[in-house]
Amino acid sequence: MTCCASEVCPRSADSGRDVRDQGLQVLAVDKSYPTRSGNLQALAQINLSVPPGEFVCAIGPSGCGQTTLHLILAGLQTATSGEVLVDGKPIARTDPSRVLLFQEAALFPWLTVQDNVEFGLRMKGAPMAERRATTRRLLEMVHLAPFADAWVHELSGGMKQRVALARALAVDPAILLLDEPFGALDAITRELLHNELQELWLRMQKTTFFVTHNMGLQSRPSICWLPLALLWFGLNPQAILFVVVMGAVLAIT
Repeated sequence: MTCCASEVCPRSADSGRDVRDQGLQVLAVDKSYPTRSGNLQALAQINLSVPPGEFVCAIGPSGCGQTTLHLILAGLQTATSGEVLVDGKPIARTDPSRVLLFQEAALFPWLTVQDNVEFGLRMKGAPMAERRATTRRLLEMVHLAPFADAWVHELSGGMKQRVALARALAVDPAILLLDEPFGALDAITRELLHNELQELWLRMQKTTFFVTHNMGLQSRPSICWLPLALLWFGLNPQAILFVVVMGAVLAIT
């Protein structure tokens, strides 16, 4: 099947340009891995077009290929066939314009919260004044300003994920890839962070591709935090089964 956000929003309201020249596009992507018993297909003919600034959520069971797709979008793996484009250009490698967050926060335990958030900016050679101003702004946004000098081991699981999110946003990526980032947290903290992520997206309008196994998201009262599409992945073959746009089923395999 083809799941195209462009079918809903075919043109940018600001420029009149076709969204096929903008944003994130996944074109007939297959991915298979060699095993002793033959090739294992992780993705089958995935087609997706996401205009800039949209939030798309992918839901499916473990093993349906969502993480594999994320790794390809991040440039950490290559597709067996097909193509992934960002603003019309093929993805060839990792790039700070695309940041991937995993379930584990993966913070540096020898650095403070502030230094963790600054890390990407330091690698880019940003001056100290810029690093400190950006870090202060983002820590305020994720409600961790009082913990700027804290060590990682002093933080709760939810606080660590907030730091990881602030670190990702610090380098100002165009695309944010979230691979079940709140999956290891308790239900109350997970709900809180979902709401905070909604607030951040509304303020910053980052193109966001969010992967989850949480079926409860599709019935959330605040489903508006998924403003474009809800993609449902299935097994055998690993492909998009259908897409829900603004509560209506757009396409079914």
